[in-house]
Amino acid sequence: MSNITKYLFPRSRYYGKFTPENLIFNANLQEFSHRVSIISSLETGGKISSREAYLQTDCRAMAAARKV
Repeated sequence: MSNITKYLFPRSRYYGKFTPENLIFNANLQEFSHRVSIISSLETGGKISSREAYLQTDCRAMAAARKV
């Protein structure tokens, strides 16, 4: 990965019990939290409305990923 990619899309190590399901959930959770961070920053900066931020933050997708 290039330095800019590492900066824009940070990843943390997984320290929990290793199972493929846990690893996939952790990766999805990191991606979701990064997306929410960007959306909330755009909303705070006035680039998108609160309603648009709410609609773009799809919590159901994360809940569905946990059930896998």
